[in-house]
Amino acid sequence: MEFVLVSSSFSFLLAVACVWMVREVALRYQLHDAEIGGRKLHKRPVPRLGGIGLVLAFTGTLIVVLLTGRRMATALVEGTEILTALAWGGGIIVLAGLLDDFKGIRSWTKLAAQIAAALAAFYAGVSIDGFSMPYIGVVQLGWLALPVTVLWVVAVINGLNLIDGMDGLAGSVVALAGSTICMMMLVDGSYVDALVLGALVGATCGFLVYNANPASIFMGDTGSLFSGFVLAIVVVDGSQKSTAVFSMLGAVLALGLPLADLTISVVRRGLSGGGLFTADQHHIHHRLLLRGLDQRQAMIVLFGGVLALEAVALLFVYSDGPVSAVLLAATIPVMIGGYQLLGYPQLVRSNRRRAMMEDLEAHGESRQTELERLQVALDACTTCEDCFEAVATVAPTLGLTSLIWDRPGDADPLRWAMSRTAEERDMHLQSLHPITLALCTGDCDFGALILVRNAEEQVFGPFEELQARYLAQLLTLSALRLGLSQQQVTLPPLTARPR
Repeated sequence: MEFVLVSSSFSFLLAVACVWMVREVALRYQLHDAEIGGRKLHKRPVPRLGGIGLVLAFTGTLIVVLLTGRRMATALVEGTEILTALAWGGGIIVLAGLLDDFKGIRSWTKLAAQIAAALAAFYAGVSIDGFSMPYIGVVQLGWLALPVTVLWVVAVINGLNLIDGMDGLAGSVVALAGSTICMMMLVDGSYVDALVLGALVGATCGFLVYNANPASIFMGDTGSLFSGFVLAIVVVDGSQKSTAVFSMLGAVLALGLPLADLTISVVRRGLSGGGLFTADQHHIHHRLLLRGLDQRQAMIVLFGGVLALEAVALLFVYSDGPVSAVLLAATIPVMIGGYQLLGYPQLVRSNRRRAMMEDLEAHGESRQTELERLQVALDACTTCEDCFEAVATVAPTLGLTSLIWDRPGDADPLRWAMSRTAEERDMHLQSLHPITLALCTGDCDFGALILVRNAEEQVFGPFEELQARYLAQLLTLSALRLGLSQQQVTLPPLTARPR
């Protein structure tokens, strides 16, 4: 316990020095966050390389422990799984974070690096082989250990990365969750994991000296990805060695805010029809700001929420079965209430409406293009049959299943159908809706145009009705032009887009 406090304090002091040096170098060479405005909250250039100082302080602390710690150094060396996972997986994560902070990389590339780091940790021996559930007991995963371990590591990394959007938020979550899990490890005798977490918590607190609102440096992807990776693998390593039956679920509660934000983001983007990796300003801290809070007020609310989660996590782990089950069940209505209070249902509906309107606009653009082509084709027609053939050519694109031009005095109307009509198949299809439009102008009557549309493919009724009327107008004017050889009739230009 004392050695963890000493190493954590040393890591804090080392981080204060390292982050200060990184900030000065970044300011001198103008290594600022390139993006201002948009989804970013800050309005002035701020260095985003604070994660480098955090990683240096964390790594330096472990090296000092190995060189001077004697008993703890021996224990740390014997913990080959966690050290190997940190060396290989941490190296991959830091490299990906540095590339993203300096050059920017695609989301898929970043995800691939996270999966590679998780695989490195798994093959180093850090894996979720099983977990305990209230009233169920230990559940062994078997071959599912690999995908579950990778999913856990990637989820924690991304959850922490997503909430790194407001001054001091990600660092505070790491410090509070790391401290809580460190206490669990100490109680359960996982001293090596507690030492690693103590170094991370100390380095994060040292970084927070410069990251409190208004921040003079940001964590960047190097810091958020690395912190999430360390938290994820230490939880796995400690929970598999722990004697506490609910340790893994307790760690999930301790990391409740980033994991909840990640879950909400995935569900929200999936329901909205947007890309899962599309950056936006709809995370939990953004929603609080939209509710009228400033950054400090939002930070106080979130800090209080994280503190409550840490308390629940500790109670969950070290209470008896019934109390733990009640605490776990109580988190469900709280999460649902928070989801409603932050306005996510309205946001999902709004995004779906916007997506629908964008689809409708694209639908209208394609239909308009076809109508413009039809107008040109009708100008070149010399017979009524040619006009009908031109209309039939674009009918599938216009969403029509069949056409009939019933001309006066014509015993055999002109017909077109995508397949055999319902009448020919001797059946009634409820989804097929016929529309009959008169083709007449002045004293001239050219019969009627019968359009049949499948209601299941209908996008916007008023628009499609307007489209049908315009189609009838084009055919009427073409028939008028062909019937009056002494008078030149010009089709009107398609100037208004039917909406």
